[in-house]
Amino acid sequence: MKPIAAKSAIVMIARSEIEGWYAGDRLMAAALFYPLPPIVPGERYVELAFACRPEFKKHLLPFLRAAELTRARLALNAPVRVRAMVRSGHRPGARLAALCDMVRLGSIGPFDQWEFEGRPHVQIHRRDRITVQRAGHVGG
Repeated sequence: MKPIAAKSAIVMIARSEIEGWYAGDRLMAAALFYPLPPIVPGERYVELAFACRPEFKKHLLPFLRAAELTRARLALNAPVRVRAMVRSGHRPGARLAALCDMVRLGSIGPFDQWEFEGRPHVQIHRRDRITVQRAGHVGG
């Protein structure tokens, strides 16, 4: 890795919120949510960087459930937009983005840009009158 790329990676890691997924005590995957300036005032905008081990595919269903909860947490108090850049032609990355309810917006150089946009939804449970926040997909 070139020195400038290494410095950029260190800054990105230092400023990111990081989530890890384990199988037992073995780290299987990690996601970094790097904060970006919002496109729409009041929204939270993050770039997602994701890395996983090849055997992670055995744990895909629990991961997708965890990803849904993570999106809900990110959009708890404000709209959220999550962007991921997937190398063009990288089928596993594109498949994972699609499974996480991201939509491909187009290409930028050698990468495809995928996004998820979510808003907090307030649901009132009639019996308990408890407000529950959850993130939902906005758009198609």
